[in-house]
Amino acid sequence: LLIFADLLLSTLIFTVASSFLRSLSSSADLCAAINPAAASSLAFAFSSAATSWAASFGTFTTREGEGVEFLCVLLASNQINKSIDSAIGSGAQYADARILISKSRNISSKDGELEDFNNSENMGLGIRALVGSSWGFYATYDLSDKSLIEAGKKAYLIAKASSKVPGNDFPLADVPIVQDKYITPHEQNPFKVSSTDQIDLLVSSTHEMKKLGSSIASGRLNFWDTEKWFGSSQGHEIYQNIIESGGGISSLSIGDGETQIRSYPQSFGEYRTGGWEVIQSF
Repeated sequence: LLIFADLLLSTLIFTVASSFLRSLSSSADLCAAINPAAASSLAFAFSSAATSWAASFGTFTTREGEGVEFLCVLLASNQINKSIDSAIGSGAQYADARILISKSRNISSKDGELEDFNNSENMGLGIRALVGSSWGFYATYDLSDKSLIEAGKKAYLIAKASSKVPGNDFPLADVPIVQDKYITPHEQNPFKVSSTDQIDLLVSSTHEMKKLGSSIASGRLNFWDTEKWFGSSQGHEIYQNIIESGGGISSLSIGDGETQIRSYPQSFGEYRTGGWEVIQSF
């Protein structure tokens, strides 16, 4: 039940956040949102108290150089806790929330020409609350204090409504409180690599196959960068940054009454956690 609820919440966050914050592309951008010099130009505003608090820390390093910025983790935790506290204060026995930033880049080429290029960036917060044995879910792209507090209340109200048809109560697992982070080991974030260079590599590969006699030469590159800040009413605070890269090329040749397809590095491409070095390893 808990695993299903977790998957449902992640899906809900993606659905609600699909058109929000095109200008935010990484945890560094999230941190910049509370920088006094940049806050006025962003699509949302954090509380003035958070802005003043953040300013007292001065400058911060980039994720690429130092991993997760201490300031950014504290900020995300602060925003998450506003929703959690709202749900618990309304009457929920347990609540957890996530801020999710998801980026993807998809490139495809055919016969030496660019066929498709797509960049997408999504952001949002999702919260779930527990009343008895019933869950309530709510998500929002608006990270203002008012919206976060309202999200916590609505998650509680949905859980309360669901509890009108109750199941058996179950106790929460007595697990150690975890405060940790995980970042996919990688040498170079693919979103830090010029998209022009990525396109040129793919187009030149399909062009070479076509020049050598391929009837249809195709290829694709795909990248994902997902950041998630998790917090719970039990005190858990976890940051994850999962980076995935992959792709492949294929040649279809027709002749002598038969059709043959050959792919590299394997059929349907190869995908792994890692950065641009995954592509370079091909």
